Amino acid sequence: MSVWEYNQRLKASQLHDLDQMRYVYLNAWANRLLSGYDAKGNFVIKELKELFDYEKLEKVIQGKVDKKEVQKVNELKERSERAARAKQKARQIMEERRKMNGDQ
Repeated sequence: MSVWEYNQRLKASQLHDLDQMRYVYLNAWANRLLSGYDAKGNFVIKELKELFDYEKLEKVIQGKVDKKEVQKVNELKERSERAARAKQKARQIMEERRKMNGDQ
């Protein structure tokens, strides 16, 4: 079996597991229809996606990436880099102050 075939079988297995999870959450959804009310008589869980986001998990398994998620990761990466630069600058300033005061 080649690496490509192995990866395809692995994805197929993960998608099969995802379908089984969906079945479990659909059963929970059916139970919610029967007994999931709050004090006012409204459903506690409004949508199935609150329990289980099939489409999102399917995209993760297939390696597809949402543009919003990429943008969020890029923003976090930029913030992290900015923080690292600020930390380095602070270290330089502290080192310069120590040298000026004669402390080493």
